Amino acid sequence: MVMTRQLLILLFLIPCLAFAEWPKFLGPNGNDTVEKDSLFNPDLSRWQKAWEVNVELGYSATAVVGDFIYTMGHDGKNTEKVLCLDVKTGKTVWTHTYEGILLDKQHTGGPNTTPTIEGDKLYTLGKAGQIFCLNKADGSVVWKADLKALTKLKLPNWGYASSPVTHGDMILLSCGRTVVLNKKTGKLLWMSKSVDKDEKSYISGYATPVVFDYNGTDYVTFYLGTGLEILNVKDGSRVARYDLTSKYNMVSTTPIVVNEGKNIFLSWMPYSAFLEFDGKSIKSVWKEKNATRSFQNNIVIDGVAYGTHGHFRDKRTKMQAFDLKSGKLLWEEKFPWSQIIAVGDTFVCQNINGNLTTAKVSKEKFEQISSMNVLGNVCWTKPTYSNGRLFVRNNLGRLICYQFSQ
Repeated sequence: MVMTRQLLILLFLIPCLAFAEWPKFLGPNGNDTVEKDSLFNPDLSRWQKAWEVNVELGYSATAVVGDFIYTMGHDGKNTEKVLCLDVKTGKTVWTHTYEGILLDKQHTGGPNTTPTIEGDKLYTLGKAGQIFCLNKADGSVVWKADLKALTKLKLPNWGYASSPVTHGDMILLSCGRTVVLNKKTGKLLWMSKSVDKDEKSYISGYATPVVFDYNGTDYVTFYLGTGLEILNVKDGSRVARYDLTSKYNMVSTTPIVVNEGKNIFLSWMPYSAFLEFDGKSIKSVWKEKNATRSFQNNIVIDGVAYGTHGHFRDKRTKMQAFDLKSGKLLWEEKFPWSQIIAVGDTFVCQNINGNLTTAKVSKEKFEQISSMNVLGNVCWTKPTYSNGRLFVRNNLGRLICYQFSQ
């Protein structure tokens, strides 16, 4: 340990003055957006590198709470880890290590998921299904579980990729089933069951589940490799299913629930679709084959979905804006495949090669503000923003913090 446990606990008990934290995958609101604060400037020429560290192999984004950031990595041999870093210096505060496979099939390998921070705990899921609840202050283990052992299902081809989702006293994970654990003890509460006779309908996808409320009832929706299901959060009973097909069952985006649970917007490689949910069934409102997403999510703001169309290897990709209600394409502009977040009225886009671009959030047209090259190699990981700092990472573990220079 870099600091004594007593000192760490005292530090974490001191109230922090962060303006905009990023405590989990998809950000504080679960939609890749965060409020703009006084320390954010869309002109990237005003930003400078504050520090750079190597967190080893993987695709885990950063969770940022107060003066600390959390991520995951792999040493390339047989050790996976969860790291806590000082947000101002990048220095390691604590590290939790455990045995874990690299699983570098057709990619660099390493963790696919992002830590989830809630209260004084953080929750993580490793590449091979290792689930941990850790003390945020020092990384000590509160409880642990094994997703593969719980489900008795085959390990997905590219490992588990569901970032933990907290809801009440629950932790929810997706792996071809939805698995729900007690947040305090790690005990299994329920696991969704096969409804169809064909078990091939329950091949694991590579997405994070979404909990939502519709007419006073809590539901969870999640991707399998062959469709989307909606379950009742109370007991895991299936409410509705929407079938889909995808090459290699690679469904790795996240469903977006809008309009108080009445609609769900889906995007994957074959097409995008806007669905209507009535508490009992799902039906398609529209489909669009010219709006495809591979590993990158859409952002929905004021009824408009923004995202980059195409596969990450395609050089003909475009940034698009769609009206959700009608499915009408509002505009599109040639633009590299990118992971996108929104800070207030500004998009922050990181493309496959690590270039950062800022652009205005606008349903009228694409308006680029600035750009700069920050990373190389493969950049599938989302950038994150908190309190005047941008965090970017590539597959080899280069993690860079950029800070706005006033």
